[in-house]
Amino acid sequence: MKQKRMGLAAGLLFAVLLAFFVVPATDIRAEEEFHKIQKLESGVYYTFDLDGDGSMETFYYTKEEGKKVAFCLNGKIIWKSTKRTDSYVSCAWYFVNLDRYNDASGELIFQAKKKKNQIEEFSLWQYQNKKISSLLSLTEDSEIRNFTLKNILSAGTDGRGWLSIVCATPYELAENDLLKNYKMTLRFQYKKKWNKMKLSSAKMFDISYYGTKRFTATKKLRLRKRAQGTASYQYTVRKGESLRVEKLYPKKHGAAWVKLCNEAGEGGWLYLRGDR
Repeated sequence: MKQKRMGLAAGLLFAVLLAFFVVPATDIRAEEEFHKIQKLESGVYYTFDLDGDGSMETFYYTKEEGKKVAFCLNGKIIWKSTKRTDSYVSCAWYFVNLDRYNDASGELIFQAKKKKNQIEEFSLWQYQNKKISSLLSLTEDSEIRNFTLKNILSAGTDGRGWLSIVCATPYELAENDLLKNYKMTLRFQYKKKWNKMKLSSAKMFDISYYGTKRFTATKKLRLRKRAQGTASYQYTVRKGESLRVEKLYPKKHGAAWVKLCNEAGEGGWLYLRGDR
C-alpha cells in the first residue's frame, strides 16, 4: 500500500498551512481548498494528529467488493459499515478540519450514495481519548425540525466550526409544487466543549443561493409580511408573474411557509398546507 502523511504544527504561518500535506509528493487536497472536505483513497495509509495531542495517528479504510467497508486506526479495525459495498453506488471516507483556526485536530466523514448524486448515509466522526465517536449521523429518513430529511446532496465547511449540508426540500406541496426542484441548506455548528454538532437555531432555511429556478404564478396569490397567519398582507402576485423561492420555514404535518420574490425584489410569505 501507498503511504501518505498529513501534518500540522501549531504556530505555523497560514502560508505554511496551505502546503501542510504530505510525503512523498502527492497532495491529497488535489485542487481543493484546505478547509473543504477532502476525499481519502481506499487502501492508502494516512497520518494525522486527529486528536491534537501532538502524536500522529495512522489510518486507512478498505472497501472490498461484497464486503463491509472497514476503517482502521493505529492498526485496529474500529468501524464497519452497516451494509456491504454492493448495496451502495459509491462510498468513501473523507478528512475535514471543521475549526482549523482554533483547533489543530481533524475530523473524519463517511458518505455512502445509493444514487449518483444522492447521499444515503452521512456521518461525522471524531477521535478523542483513544476512541472514535460520532458527532453527527444523518440518513435520508432522519427527522430534522418538523420534517423528514430527503436526498442529501453535498456537504462543506467554512473552517470555522460550521458544517453545511445541502439537501432537497422534503416538500411536494400544492401551489405548483413550488419546492419540488429547490435545494435547502442545513447549517450545523461544532464546538469542542459541546462534543457534538448542533443544528442552527434558525427556523427558516435559506435556499436562495441554490433555488435559482423561477416559476410562473398560475393564479393570484396574496403574500404576508411575515411567516405568521396573523401578519398583514403586503404584496399581491399577479397571474403570470415570475417568482422565485428565497426562504423556507417548515411547519408540522408537511406544511410550510415560503418566502417568494419577483424580479423587482417585491414579495412576501405564502403558507402552503401539506394536506391538500
